[in-house]
Amino acid sequence: MKTFALALTLAALLAACTSNPPSSQAVTSAGGAIETLPVMPEVQEVPAALGNQATEPYNITLNFISGTPQSVQDAMNTAARRWEGVVTQGLPSVSGTIRAGACGGNATFSGTIDDLLIFAGTKAIDGPGKVLAQSGPCYIRSSSGLTYAAVLIFDSADVAQFSSQLVNIATHELGHSLGLGTLWQYKGLLRGAGGSDPRFTGVNAVREWNALGGAGQVPVENTGGAGTRDGHWRESVLKSELMTGFLNNGVNPLSRVSIASFADLGYQVDLNAANPYSLSTLSSSTSEQLEVGEQLISPFGRAQ
Repeated sequence: MKTFALALTLAALLAACTSNPPSSQAVTSAGGAIETLPVMPEVQEVPAALGNQATEPYNITLNFISGTPQSVQDAMNTAARRWEGVVTQGLPSVSGTIRAGACGGNATFSGTIDDLLIFAGTKAIDGPGKVLAQSGPCYIRSSSGLTYAAVLIFDSADVAQFSSQLVNIATHELGHSLGLGTLWQYKGLLRGAGGSDPRFTGVNAVREWNALGGAGQVPVENTGGAGTRDGHWRESVLKSELMTGFLNNGVNPLSRVSIASFADLGYQVDLNAANPYSLSTLSSSTSEQLEVGEQLISPFGRAQ
């Protein structure tokens, strides 16, 4: 069985991501904090109406780049609906302007975001066989540190060869846009980054990991490039789980561990939205692998 290795180069950001890009968009060090991000004065959080927040659903809006193939749009829409079934409660809306090019794809937006806006689609990135996808939060809320604007771009030169896996890849990438692997250090949930045994420390994910038979805190990838090793669950242990760095050519379950990790980030979630999963599910350790580049984006601003 062939697997697709989503090997990250996490420090690389979209060239058109902002007119004044920081020197690096890699995930911050363990000492990083949401408060260190610059405030975007043109964007404000909208106070929730009293009593409405608890029953408001979570909404994901995809703003597609012109010319994005319908197959890619369909896959990304399916992924968005999947995550809307995982996250069960809306967040405070955000109102204002995102200037052209400030979140990839030369996109711009003016209005109210409820709850997550993703600039999505296909564009030329770096030619065939290199980076397949770029994803992650561009901007987050000051109150919760959760994403309100993100990017999810496939390289137009590579996307056709993964036509049968587009939904799985889009779902994986959208998970990063919500915060898996990209907000961990901002939230103080990653221990041992860059070392031989990094672990995710969130109590909800650790509970589900132990319920599966795992020991201690949740193992995070400790091999690969700059982003692979601290941005996914550990492939050698969690195997075919959707949010490891490797995508199986077959079943890729989204486990209760992944969903619980979003509760640790601050989302309200439905653990019953998980797929059936066990640690013996589809080991990929002896499978043929095809390396595919992925760039994770970390936030570079927050709402006022």
